[in-house]
Amino acid sequence: MKIHHFGSSFAVVALALCSIEQAAQAQCKADLIVDGVVDGADLAALLTAWGTTSDPLGCDINGDSLVDGSDLGFVLSGWGSCPPPTQLWATILQWNPSQAVVTNVTLRNAITASGLPWRVRDNASNIEMLLVPAGIFTMGCSTSTTYPNCNSHETPLHQVTLSAFYMGRYEVTQAQWTAVIGSNPSYFQGQTNSPSRSVE
Repeated sequence: MKIHHFGSSFAVVALALCSIEQAAQAQCKADLIVDGVVDGADLAALLTAWGTTSDPLGCDINGDSLVDGSDLGFVLSGWGSCPPPTQLWATILQWNPSQAVVTNVTLRNAITASGLPWRVRDNASNIEMLLVPAGIFTMGCSTSTTYPNCNSHETPLHQVTLSAFYMGRYEVTQAQWTAVIGSNPSYFQGQTNSPSRSVE
């Protein structure tokens, strides 16, 4: 839906459109009015809701309970056309991480700051995936009182930088594996007494 004029009626329409469930319907996070493009209409919608703390209209893009400069950053960095749905490899299930699931505030902030959706479903396999944000960690073994000896393949201690990636939320089932790969190498196949079994 395109809005071609500016005025008081525009502000009402823009605010109403923000309330659409953008996480499920928009192709990009900053597309507040869900028209496939991030432009002046989305900017106007955001500015109209500026300073809202409870955000009943859904314009709080980063989920911090305040429509402010952080949300403006998402609109400006996402400016332009959104990818058409046919080019998306996954369906967006939820943009911002759930506080009940991601209890660490630093991790929640890193996920939100990535500009990528937190929870998606791969269109080819229907596997639900969660975002692991980019980060740096130290890899390798360092001697300590608990581990006095390091194996040669565990040294030297070094920093590793990872790009953001998606990981399956649950174990891969044999049916999912077979659907993607085309064969099932598991020794244990078919019905078992356990409720579910992953590829082994």
